[in-house]
Amino acid sequence: MVVVAAGFLMLQQHVVEAKAAAEAEAKAAAEAKAAAEAKAAAEAKAAADVRLKLTGAGMRRAGFSEDIIIRALTKGGRVVAWGGNFYGQCKVPQGLSGVVAIAAGSNHNVALKADGTVVAWGGNFYGQCKVPQGLSGVVAIAVGSDHTVALKLD
Repeated sequence: MVVVAAGFLMLQQHVVEAKAAAEAEAKAAAEAKAAAEAKAAAEAKAAADVRLKLTGAGMRRAGFSEDIIIRALTKGGRVVAWGGNFYGQCKVPQGLSGVVAIAAGSNHNVALKADGTVVAWGGNFYGQCKVPQGLSGVVAIAVGSDHTVALKLD
């Protein structure tokens, strides 16, 4: 009987030790997972902050003041513009999304969408915002003060 009781106590001790080891291992795994998630969240935030790029400021002399227009492209492909809006250059077209690049002229803006199409808005004094009908397959855009150009692969 004493031998059986001693064997039972030893078995019970092994169970307690195994349970404690399993709990410690689970706690360490949970802490490692939480640390990895925190690191991933911090890296994602940093990447989002870096992706928000200011692409340029158009300046226009208006009497004794200067109007500065800022355009930005968010990580999600959304265009944001603010500043002087005399010619609608800060009024981003409603529903514009999927943008991969933007360019800013003096009074107009151009956006290149992921599908290779181009959208332009703002002052159109010289036709710089009149995107040619059927223009597609564009891989890059650029603007001057009063003109717009698009680079196609073909």
